[in-house]
Amino acid sequence: MGTVLTVLLLASCLRTPSRPVPHHGRDDALQEIRGFRRDWLEDAHLAPPTVEFEPVVIEDGPYVASAEPLLAEDATWNHWGDGSCRLFNDRAAWWFSVRVDGAPFTWDPSATELRVNGVPTSPPATAPDDFLVPLFRAALLQENFGLAGDLVDRTRAAGPFRSAYFVRSVVFDQAEGIIGFPKEDAELQATHLELWVSIRSQADDSRHTFHWAFN
Repeated sequence: MGTVLTVLLLASCLRTPSRPVPHHGRDDALQEIRGFRRDWLEDAHLAPPTVEFEPVVIEDGPYVASAEPLLAEDATWNHWGDGSCRLFNDRAAWWFSVRVDGAPFTWDPSATELRVNGVPTSPPATAPDDFLVPLFRAALLQENFGLAGDLVDRTRAAGPFRSAYFVRSVVFDQAEGIIGFPKEDAELQATHLELWVSIRSQADDSRHTFHWAFN
């Protein structure tokens, strides 16, 4: 609900005609935006997981699935003209590219899990906009206080990221997308990643869970 409200507020502020900008809070807004850019858009300079960044293929019944770790700072949907990240840096989440071939299915995020160094992480985001809330907030501050910047342009350029996110329900025989698990400790050095992705067949509601270990 919070994400939806944020999106609606952003859309509303973008349609609002220019109006006098209140002085109160402007300095705080500038400082918050600077902090957002530093912490969220600039290169995080984090050590990447010391695992193989190669797709691993497994089979379960009629399905063939592959998964591969990825870094947000390397993703084409996250590139921006000034060299910074379009939407967020590697502090935001642990990311995987997942592909499933076989038959129509429904992804079950509640049974999808990631363990980093043997410890369970936060559940996966079920929608891509969950990762855009900090950007939406910063863009709102920029608009509300009439500040110069490109944050609103970045929100409008989030389409490729949204399109890349793994879909909940697949009506074709193949689906490919990214899945993100919000980070609780951005500084954690990952040496071992275990990923479980669970789906249900749309034909008979049978569950299929794929398990990958990346070392």
